[in-house]
Amino acid sequence: MVVQSLIRDCLAQRTFWFRFIFLGLFVPCSLLVFPNRVAAVTFSAEVDRSRLSPGDQLTLKVTLEGSVQSLPTAELPTLNGVEVYTGGTSQNFSFINGKTSLSVTTTYYLVVRTDRSFEIPALEVEVQGQTYRTQPIPIQVIPTTSAPRGGDRQEASALC
Repeated sequence: MVVQSLIRDCLAQRTFWFRFIFLGLFVPCSLLVFPNRVAAVTFSAEVDRSRLSPGDQLTLKVTLEGSVQSLPTAELPTLNGVEVYTGGTSQNFSFINGKTSLSVTTTYYLVVRTDRSFEIPALEVEVQGQTYRTQPIPIQVIPTTSAPRGGDRQEASALC
């Protein structure tokens, strides 16, 4: 009887210490070491100018940043009356104090061949099952105006 009582007390103490160590120390420490891996992602698009004439070129930079290991590249859709050239992609990876951060910037050069204003539509990417979108960017195209032939000469000769 005494031995069974000692064994039962010993098991009860083990259960207490196991619960104390596991729930009191291991679980909180594991939350610090392995935080929730929800990616903080930002997705943006910007142009160097939003007003131009036919034949002019603008630069569009699409940037995707996040605390993840890899990021997709956003694709630009076909734009009527606009020639699109890819200028390249730059990537920046950092690992600071155990935190991973990645930034991918794709540069596009757009040459306007129309005299009508247009809009760069919202771009979309999917990162870890979540869809991110940029804002649409309106582009104002200002048609070039040419003076009627001889119009300036007539004004000049009238001054003489």
